[in-house]
Amino acid sequence: MNHLKPTFSAYAQYKDSGVEWLGEIPLGWEVKRLKHLLKINNGNDHKHVISDSGYPVYGSGGQFAFATQYLFDGDAILLGRKGTIDKPLLILGKFWTVDTMFYANLNSKNDIRYIFYSSKQIPFPYYSTSTALPSMTQSDLNNHQTAPHGHE
Repeated sequence: MNHLKPTFSAYAQYKDSGVEWLGEIPLGWEVKRLKHLLKINNGNDHKHVISDSGYPVYGSGGQFAFATQYLFDGDAILLGRKGTIDKPLLILGKFWTVDTMFYANLNSKNDIRYIFYSSKQIPFPYYSTSTALPSMTQSDLNNHQTAPHGHE
């Protein structure tokens, strides 16, 4: 099975990222806050667009319905706002997301798949604002630091 694993060349030099949980990053990369890479938007109430078919409707637990309209058309990362906050989703195409989710689209030259992978490393329990019902704020997500690279 090892022959199926991709191998990646190591970078020639690394530097301290300045972010404890991130560790070292390749020389030439820089640490940025998510707000410089993504535009994080709020989901909306879905009751008026529910249908038996159409566009997928996502909540913090995943897809649960269909809608006659879409809220966004494009590549996006869905991030939980209430409930299941630690399971980002990558969505390509038209969708609706409810108000327990944020949807984030790129406002940078980075690859959405790389930012999605990076979003799976967010220490969600650290940012969670509630113990009874885990919750995230847009401000905490916007200020989360990561090390993107436009060509990775």
